[in-house]
Amino acid sequence: MIQFSLLPKKWLNTILIVLYIMGAIFVFTLAWLPVQFAINHFYYEDFFYYLKVAENIVSGQGVSLDGEATTNGFHPLWMLAIILIQAITNPDLAVHITLTLAALLHLGQVYLIFRILEQSANEKIAHFVAIFYLFNYRIIACNLCGLETPLIAFFILGVIYFLIKYHNLTSTRWAIKLGILLGFAILSRFDILILMGIIIAWILIDSRFGKYYQQRISTAFIVSISSCIILLPWFIWSSINSATLLPNSLAALKVWSFSGFNLQQAGVDSVLSLLIGKMFTAAWWLSDTANLFGLWPIVLPTAYKNWPAFLVLMVFITIFLGLWLIRSPQYTAFRNVLFVYAVAHLGYYSLFANARVRYLIPSSIIIIVLAAMLIAELLRQINTQKMKRMALFFYVVILINSLLAGLSAWQQHQGAARTHKEHTHLYQTAYWIHNHLPENAIIGSWNAGILSYYSHRTVVNLDGVMNDAVIEVLKQKKLSSYIEHRQISFLIDLESEINKFMNKFSGQVNWRENYVELYRLGHIVILKKIRV
Repeated sequence: MIQFSLLPKKWLNTILIVLYIMGAIFVFTLAWLPVQFAINHFYYEDFFYYLKVAENIVSGQGVSLDGEATTNGFHPLWMLAIILIQAITNPDLAVHITLTLAALLHLGQVYLIFRILEQSANEKIAHFVAIFYLFNYRIIACNLCGLETPLIAFFILGVIYFLIKYHNLTSTRWAIKLGILLGFAILSRFDILILMGIIIAWILIDSRFGKYYQQRISTAFIVSISSCIILLPWFIWSSINSATLLPNSLAALKVWSFSGFNLQQAGVDSVLSLLIGKMFTAAWWLSDTANLFGLWPIVLPTAYKNWPAFLVLMVFITIFLGLWLIRSPQYTAFRNVLFVYAVAHLGYYSLFANARVRYLIPSSIIIIVLAAMLIAELLRQINTQKMKRMALFFYVVILINSLLAGLSAWQQHQGAARTHKEHTHLYQTAYWIHNHLPENAIIGSWNAGILSYYSHRTVVNLDGVMNDAVIEVLKQKKLSSYIEHRQISFLIDLESEINKFMNKFSGQVNWRENYVELYRLGHIVILKKIRV
């Protein structure tokens, strides 16, 4: 497998096998930790949206969280997997089987990273990076959060491996296979449309895809059509069910969370101010990505809090300079395309969404792969012991940093998000609801995943992420009217979340006068509506 001068080959192979087995055991152990223990470390609250909607689909209640309001606010391939899991098991076991699938996908990612770098770098680099990735808790937490992250990471790496492995770039069969692969990747998470657009642009401008422009147009067309065939069933269903091609969850987030740029409604100064604000917000989130890269061992730093983001930026700049200075005849164009995607992906989430570590897994994977390829090429061109020692020292530093960051993240309940600690209270509140509220109670909530799955009561999502109907209600600021229309008797959530939404979208200045506090646990509060 691999040979160093310090140890016999047999010993090294044994060490590698042991490390890979230990990593697999660690990931599977996390997948089967008791829910009440793991839920405040790495489960994502939205995970339970998928589980509940899938449960309702299997039981014949339609594609809905509450059994009435339709939704398309999910990524279809991951939902399909969970539907199949819910169909063959019970709701409690479905949690662990889903996370077991996520663990398998994490190991699949490790394998693909090894195969990619074995071919594009060398076997030693491939093992080093695979071990770093395998034990990286911030990556593991994102993969085991219960959402589509492990699937999209797997497909991203699958696309990279396909582009490296198969070189018959003018073949119709090659174009069809790439299109199908991209189609499934998009169904995993729709932001892969960015990657597809960049690959199509690459095909159109690179003469290796055809000497004549007509050939390149033909190849791009075949890739696009093949992807669209895979996407067509979703587009048809989503158009009929929700009158839109893409998940409505993005439309909901644009109402109350994500903000874009509108030069027609705001002056240049206002847009510049918004841009600066987004940059500082992104810097706050990017400390998690700095943990993932092994650049920064401290989770949520209170001092020097912008330094992690600066280090992440320096990594991107270093990769850019490396691509310019360290040429590789075989992979130069391919590496440039990957880097453009990584920058576009990071830019999109920094400017138009949130640069949370889970969202940035695709661009993070690209940067890890590119860094490894560049280091391998640099070591090939400057093959000295001093350079090798420097590379090994750098690797040890980032490996230790990532392990320390993982330990700190676990201790601080920081995994795929920064809100895991509140999940325990939501989980306990769900059981309180089950034991104390009537079976016909209708509950309104904004973080409705855990409550809907474990309370065994009807829980209506009020932020629109899993409720198409409420999006227009929020735009018109008529949330109180909707609550009355749906006969919602209880509002349950973080008190700050209830106040934020009701103050802004209820349409009633004194809405709080219509509710009394029924129960409180930590920051979670249950408000009961006063019926006149």
